[in-house]
Amino acid sequence: MSTLQEHILGFVPSCDRKLIDHITPLIRTKTIRKNDFLLSAGTTCRKLSFITRGICYKYLAERTRECVTQFYDKGDLAGDYGSFANQVPSRCCIKTLENVEVQELHYSDIILLYNTDPAFERISRKMTDHYFCRKTDRLHSFQHECPETRYLRFLRERPALMQQVPQYLIASYLGITPVGLSKIRSRLSNSRPSVFAHGRELTVMSYLS
Repeated sequence: MSTLQEHILGFVPSCDRKLIDHITPLIRTKTIRKNDFLLSAGTTCRKLSFITRGICYKYLAERTRECVTQFYDKGDLAGDYGSFANQVPSRCCIKTLENVEVQELHYSDIILLYNTDPAFERISRKMTDHYFCRKTDRLHSFQHECPETRYLRFLRERPALMQQVPQYLIASYLGITPVGLSKIRSRLSNSRPSVFAHGRELTVMSYLS
């Protein structure tokens, strides 16, 4: 999916096309430069940003490090839902790793759509359920899976990011140190077969399943 409109339609394929006609004039396109912020801690998230190009990451700023909680790339919807839904200051930052292009939908425009189009409210609820389930899956992973399993899951689900994101950020996302990540990668490469395609390491399917 390359646009926010397509992303929304993906949740309700049979929805009235007129809904997209209502949404499209409200969407704003923006470019955020590398190492800049979509959202800063202490500010209120007043818009949802659909990534059309580039990569960014969400983190909690701790005293000595960044605790990474999510990566966003093309086709992802970025934001802090708690801050957005309740219009309160966020505890998170969302920072770009490269130049990022987004399509933005402002909070006030979403409220307007809620009040004028019941179809949008139904779609929004389905989208919220989808992202809530993703967050629940991540929490379950931290509670019940070892770091090696989390690494293999990340490699399977988002292999391109392994080559595009600094390893220390991936380690933070997995809840381990960079040294711990290096040890996992070394142990797996020594004990399991791997193949290389287009310069990118890919584990064989039997290894990932």
